[in-house]
Amino acid sequence: MNRPHVICHMISTIDGMVKGDFIYREDLAFVNEAYGDIMMKYAPDATLMGRVTIQEMMGDAVPNLSAYKGRKMERTDYVAKRSTNYVAILDPKGKIAWNEADMDGSHLISVLSNKVSDEYLAYLQELGISYIFAGDLELNADVILEKLQNIFGVKKVMIAGGPRINGTFAEAGLIDELSIIVAPVVTNAKEKATIFSSDSLEMLDYRVENVEKLPDNVLWLNYRRV
Repeated sequence: MNRPHVICHMISTIDGMVKGDFIYREDLAFVNEAYGDIMMKYAPDATLMGRVTIQEMMGDAVPNLSAYKGRKMERTDYVAKRSTNYVAILDPKGKIAWNEADMDGSHLISVLSNKVSDEYLAYLQELGISYIFAGDLELNADVILEKLQNIFGVKKVMIAGGPRINGTFAEAGLIDELSIIVAPVVTNAKEKATIFSSDSLEMLDYRVENVEKLPDNVLWLNYRRV
């Protein structure tokens, strides 16, 4: 398959949790800084995130589609503009309310299923947001990667979402590299969320590529698929 190289980049506690209050503690801000520094070193062409992660960051406002009522749109991929850096957001049914076509200087690509409404497509075009279709009901990870490369020229993708999106790509055997920033804490988080959430994930083998101690007792673990 013609697709980009895929890195899953996550923050985890010592006990393997990826969600919890530790992420927001001011005295642990250096963990997020380390995460950002490593991401910059990788310099991905596109960052891939899920709807839930985005709405945790932006809030869960509902897009106002009233101006597009009754609009009929073709079900074809749409390129609003070309860029050297993209953020691709998995939003199968079109639920995210956007304000602009860029996020931190990266052009937005909405990854949709065929269940999305015509009104939402018109809304994205009005904002200048690109979009691709990647499935009838559920999004197909292979199709997403193929289209990111073939349509947008993406060669390196970083998955920076949550356990579910990680699990989806891992199930398909599409994660080539793992990059884990280990925060120097153990947490008793109410939501026991680990790096991968999947009901059908089979065992995957990785080899250690690099282990590095960063400032403030943070570890960076780097693995590659065997």
